[in-house]
Amino acid sequence: MPFYVLMSKLKRKRPRNVETLPSLVSISAPITRPSDDDVHRFAFIVAYDGTPFHGWQIQPKEPNTIQAVVERRLQSLLRRPCNTIVNGRTDAGVHSNGTVFHLDLSDNEMRRLATLRTKNSPSSSTSSLSSSSSSSSSSSSSTTTTTTTTTTTTTPTPTITELRTQAANVLSTTLRRSIRVIQEDVQVLSVYPMSSKFHARGSCVGKRYVYRIHEGFPMPLNGRACWSLHGKRLDVGAMNEVARMLEGVHDFSLFGRNLTYSSGQEQRRVDKRSPIRCLQRLQVIRMPIPDPVPIESVALVEDSQRIKSKKDSKSESETPPFGELRIIAEADFFLWNMCRRLVGLLVQVGLHSIEISDITKHLGTEFRTPTDNSIKAKFVVTAPAKGLCLDSVMYDGDGVGSDPSMPSS
Repeated sequence: MPFYVLMSKLKRKRPRNVETLPSLVSISAPITRPSDDDVHRFAFIVAYDGTPFHGWQIQPKEPNTIQAVVERRLQSLLRRPCNTIVNGRTDAGVHSNGTVFHLDLSDNEMRRLATLRTKNSPSSSTSSLSSSSSSSSSSSSSTTTTTTTTTTTTTPTPTITELRTQAANVLSTTLRRSIRVIQEDVQVLSVYPMSSKFHARGSCVGKRYVYRIHEGFPMPLNGRACWSLHGKRLDVGAMNEVARMLEGVHDFSLFGRNLTYSSGQEQRRVDKRSPIRCLQRLQVIRMPIPDPVPIESVALVEDSQRIKSKKDSKSESETPPFGELRIIAEADFFLWNMCRRLVGLLVQVGLHSIEISDITKHLGTEFRTPTDNSIKAKFVVTAPAKGLCLDSVMYDGDGVGSDPSMPSS
């Protein structure tokens, strides 16, 4: 019999290792989920500059996202994988002043964070100093007198509300410092302890976006968060007239982005919510132009007198300088690219590329989607992402920061 055949038969007759059975059983055992009493929910408010990021959501091919930056710091702090639930995902290049997401912590994690707060708080250091002074005084008195009295001071145990508040302060301070060191474009504004019924996305009742437009050429520091029109003036009156037409409850399917496949069929992005939304506010505001630098203070006397004479000889018909506009949009929910397409329509109206009569003729009062693709392309213009900023997320009475007793770190 060949040697390899004999070895194969011996391997088949070898008994199974009994020591591996407990590990197999433990792997197949069901995982018990902690009860609601053992889970503590916290809401985080984050602001960021979306220029260097590929949006909020984690993407397999684009590692540089805001969610990836935040969850990496949370994982290093809690020493476990963290899955955050955000109020809504922003696209690449969109900024935010108050994105809200929530995260659940176990009771042990919450108490560990609260303990870190207690150890580093000034009250603990003062109590330790008082205890040391009392111990020294008691020792000195024991040397002079034969009878000594021992006094025991017991610190009151903090309530669960106080522990949650301390844990929120630790999360806010630690994340703000650690994230700002490695990523200056993201900042954790505050952390609040919430009830288990709160949901960052499900409890949201509205959002407010602000879009910035500059008619001329903005300053370099403002250029990354502003849409520059390069010397084109906008008719704010006509834009506000169309904005008042868009306010209210309408079917905004025209302003929702479609996905076109190679077969030529269009399929709307998967969204269970209805495209009939309530646009509560849509307003165009022209910002005041700041005062120019006083050139007379730095110029020569002859130049200053010449400038003053030019100012006196200015005609009243001179056109004002280019300014900055802000478009404010508030709704209970925005479709994908809905806000940017509303801005694109208003800008076309402000440039008189689209007249108000064209809107009433082709779209009507209900803003129906035209069947002709050429007419549809005229009204559907997507504004650049860099001018859009999520200003705030609105909740009901039980929302983020509604309780005055919550920390305002």
